[in-house]
Amino acid sequence: AVREPALLAWISQTGAHLATVDVPDEGRFHVGSNATEVSSGTWRYDYVLYNQNFVRGMESLEVPVGSGAGLWGDTFHAPPHHSGDPQSNAPWTFSSDSGAAEWRTDSFTTNPDANVVVWGKTHTLSLLSDQAPVLTTGAVGLFDSSVAGLPVEAAVEVWAPEALCGITRHCTPAPNSTGSGSSLHWYGSASVSTNSALLYADELPANTPGLFYYGTSAVEIPFGDGLRCAGGNVSRMNPALFTSPQGDVARPLDFNASPLSSQAIGDTIVIQLWYRDNAAGASGFNLSDALIVILCP
Repeated sequence: AVREPALLAWISQTGAHLATVDVPDEGRFHVGSNATEVSSGTWRYDYVLYNQNFVRGMESLEVPVGSGAGLWGDTFHAPPHHSGDPQSNAPWTFSSDSGAAEWRTDSFTTNPDANVVVWGKTHTLSLLSDQAPVLTTGAVGLFDSSVAGLPVEAAVEVWAPEALCGITRHCTPAPNSTGSGSSLHWYGSASVSTNSALLYADELPANTPGLFYYGTSAVEIPFGDGLRCAGGNVSRMNPALFTSPQGDVARPLDFNASPLSSQAIGDTIVIQLWYRDNAAGASGFNLSDALIVILCP
């Protein structure tokens, strides 16, 4: 008789959500997620990472979390590797900050024998929160991205703690002429009244112009060498800025100045960086991933 992976049995029995990722020429893995109200106002979030036949393995799971969501009681479990296997059995490190919670093992550069989810293995993770669930987009980090052009992460749909405001990640960035995709980061609060946020993008071509812009809805539309992830009513945050020789760029945000001064508490904006990349030899431009921001008081 053909037996199915335990993950699929868990999905069937609990009604948990299943995300399946196929990485071209490398294999397939699955991420299951479930949210259960264990007592009034307390939710348990369970995540299962199962590697069906993905060659490189998975090194992390990032789950978007809105500002104001309480998190505690994180757990990690993985079966020990066979005796004589050089792979580490060290538990993944848990961290949380504004906008995300993450479990992660060492990178390939730090430890080629890190405790990744190898072919045929399963890692399980959990946490508790005071916020009810919403189905949103998380990210799985892919081990050993030392070969130029290989994807460094994959977007997955997961259950995560919802909040009235905050920041979540959207879209997977396409590789540029550096061999990596550019990631957008938000530093500071999503609070309009605090008005202290900073946008920062890295993994960019050096000394090239880029323009931060935002829209009112999240989309995924092929554009240039990447994806346009911000749609609806679109506003440019002029002027364009040049990346540093190290391939990064930062922009402070000012909610008291145009165009952001037109946004109100509770509004949703989707921010992205659009940048030139002539060295890629294709369309000549690309885009970072995006951040979905629900503005806080």
